[in-house]
Amino acid sequence: MQKIDYPYCTVSTLDDPVNLEGKSQVSIYYEDTDFSGFVYHANYLKFFERAREDLLGIEKLRDLFKNHGLHIVVAKLEIKYHLPAKHGDQLDITTKVSISKSPIMLFDHKAYLNGKDCCSAKVTTVFIDETQQPTRVDDETLRYLVD
Repeated sequence: MQKIDYPYCTVSTLDDPVNLEGKSQVSIYYEDTDFSGFVYHANYLKFFERAREDLLGIEKLRDLFKNHGLHIVVAKLEIKYHLPAKHGDQLDITTKVSISKSPIMLFDHKAYLNGKDCCSAKVTTVFIDETQQPTRVDDETLRYLVD
């Protein structure tokens, strides 16, 4: 079992996880590139954020915030760049996540360019409550997220 240090506490991860996987596509526009003509490195984080929202569902995330007082924040990020994408390219993104009652969700993102590894990231997120403290997810919320 992996331990994650978060500013507010240390928690154990992967307490009876449910695994989800999703796929999405991103078209690379001129605005996504830097002066070299390649995708600006920080934009991959935006692409992966969108993929997380697509996987979990924007309406579900909005409901978590508004009606349950839960927020999801990034606690840790590891990113690797393998192959640059450029204006006009199409990226295929896969997202995998383990969701459990633990405050932590572990996302594994991969962006592919023409079937080749372009960029990958491991993102650790934490559920926090209205007091900004990590909080475990109850059974009802867990079922809501994975259905």
